[in-house]
Amino acid sequence: MRKNSLIIVFLLFVFFQQNFENKAFAQYNPTGIIWVLPYRPDALPVNGNRTGNSGVNLAFEDFHVIEYKFLDSLYINPYNQKLPIYQIRLQEDYPSSEYDFIYLLHICYQSFFINIALPYYHPYVSNGELISTDNGEIHLFFYDIDFQQSLVPTSNTRSNNKHMNKILQKYDIKSYTYDPFVLDGDTVWRTISILCRYQDALPLYYDLLTLHYLYDKIDVTGFYNFNEIIFPCGQYTETTDYIEPSISIFPNPAQDEITISGVEPESVTLYDIMGKIVVSKFDPETNKMDISQLPSGFYVIKITANDGKFYTGKIVKE
Repeated sequence: MRKNSLIIVFLLFVFFQQNFENKAFAQYNPTGIIWVLPYRPDALPVNGNRTGNSGVNLAFEDFHVIEYKFLDSLYINPYNQKLPIYQIRLQEDYPSSEYDFIYLLHICYQSFFINIALPYYHPYVSNGELISTDNGEIHLFFYDIDFQQSLVPTSNTRSNNKHMNKILQKYDIKSYTYDPFVLDGDTVWRTISILCRYQDALPLYYDLLTLHYLYDKIDVTGFYNFNEIIFPCGQYTETTDYIEPSISIFPNPAQDEITISGVEPESVTLYDIMGKIVVSKFDPETNKMDISQLPSGFYVIKITANDGKFYTGKIVKE
């Protein structure tokens, strides 16, 4: 059977886009948690609850953000991309403001985040009624030729595959559904959707990764693009107060030390992906920072210049 992967991805995008429009943000129990995909370096976490941009931080303060940290690299829509997800948590007394906060980030800070989502939120409705209020959904994607028939549901919460059922029985599964997509009489792909409590969604996702040989793709949450809406930004604007790249940090990737040029730093701070400060000692005479004791990985650097401006960027330690 001939398969055109581009056509499949496009059809999947259309399917989810159509299902999302006019259905998202129905009444539900807010969690106070938002997932984002940062785009600009200054949109990354600093100090565990703020970004490296003062304009974005103004919104974070007004919407009572108490946590902003790296969560994990997860497979998300369109199924074949594993991207770093960062979690924003609002103060417990203000979870219901998450809708307004999501809209604000999308409209007034468009260049900072690739996309935004409510984690595990299942936005689809049936017969005009909300299916669930606090459930998360995971999608498994199969090309027809690789599909194992044992995965077809035997009940609304189980399959006939013993490995799958061994995992499912550990969680509060609301539904386990199977949906083949047929085009011109030919099954192009198949999807299995597993709905569970949102507290179970991420652990279930990790368990399902151990069964990667059973499916082609997995999706833990649907990040979505919002339709344009009117939202007066007022004081919330795309503030660009970091130094544009006349500055250079080299080498990058680095092993033992990095050198900064193009600016006179007042301070230099290095953060890990959790937003924790790992290095703050900087030699102003040589413009170098020692990173030899750091484990290999990804880091965020914040440089405050003598004129008060600052720059944030990404560093890879080999």
